[in-house]
Amino acid sequence: MNTNSRNRRPSPVLSVLSLALLAALSMPAFAADPACIDTAGNPTGASTDQGSEHGQENSTCSTGASAYGVRNNASGVASMAFGNYNVATGMESSAFGNGNFASGQWASAFGAFNQATGLRSSAFGLLGIASGWAAWCFPGGTTATATAISIWMKPRAPPAPRPSRWAPGRTRPRAMPSRSA
Repeated sequence: MNTNSRNRRPSPVLSVLSLALLAALSMPAFAADPACIDTAGNPTGASTDQGSEHGQENSTCSTGASAYGVRNNASGVASMAFGNYNVATGMESSAFGNGNFASGQWASAFGAFNQATGLRSSAFGLLGIASGWAAWCFPGGTTATATAISIWMKPRAPPAPRPSRWAPGRTRPRAMPSRSA
């Protein structure tokens, strides 16, 4: 009798391995949401599903935060991240577009790969960086750093004195004397 027979039973280890491989391939991918971070980029450990989300792999780390699109992170209180790969960590900050980062309070980054890190700063367009208080920059890879109050926030100058209705040298009419009865 031949010991290398074709009727030999196949190895059960191979069958179990192939079934495990097929089961792993047919399972949906369990993608993790981006971690909640503070304005310095340090993980906070907060839950990543506290606000409004739609899309894939979005994180909202505050009840008022919103993230829509793919892999957005709205970690700040009432922050918004819309598009792809945006991060909004500042309080009431917003990041719209692709790869934007808004970490200042009330900061906004719109477009692609912008950074708005200062309080009330805004970066629009492509590759802009607005890092100072109320700094703003527009397209073309510009950098804006404002350290003082910006134009729209400056206190108004006192108004100039109004010219008199009366020409120089001309006197005003006198009041009529009151009549006593």
